[in-house]
Amino acid sequence: ILLQHALVMMLAAVDKTLHQATTAKNFVQLLKLGKLDDLMKNFPISETYGIAMESRIRRGHGGKKKPRPANMIREAVSAKLYELSFLGTNNLEGICAANGAKRIFSAYAKHLERKSVEPLRNQWSSIYKKRNEIVHECNIVRTKISPKKIRFITFDPLELRRDIDFVEKFGKFLTSKLG
Repeated sequence: ILLQHALVMMLAAVDKTLHQATTAKNFVQLLKLGKLDDLMKNFPISETYGIAMESRIRRGHGGKKKPRPANMIREAVSAKLYELSFLGTNNLEGICAANGAKRIFSAYAKHLERKSVEPLRNQWSSIYKKRNEIVHECNIVRTKISPKKIRFITFDPLELRRDIDFVEKFGKFLTSKLG
């Protein structure tokens, strides 16, 4: 169970790195390039309107201070972005490309001096699937009908250690590419 927890936490750290690169480091640049539009397709117009209307209200001594609507919008967009997961292979490549690291799996394969990208993509996809089974399905084996007995998915400890090692190395590579 501790290895499963370690894997989940490693992936959480990678997801946090991707979110930080998007919301903290490159937010204004992504906004100017229009790349946040692709990520925030479902941003509520009513929330944006509310922020704009609130920015019209004067505050402070003598009513001279106004809130900064750009900061308020940034906070709202950041909150919505943190609700998204960037760990799926396509989302991961998309968010890395938006942050300037195009074709991240190809770059990682080149870094590892491997000829093919697919094994790396497949390994990441397998790890992400495993993470979802642990986090969202509580390691319970799926069945078509209601089971009389609950069975749990068993993971090989050596495989989990290899996955943790892969995520650690890939996470460090991502951090170096995303700044």
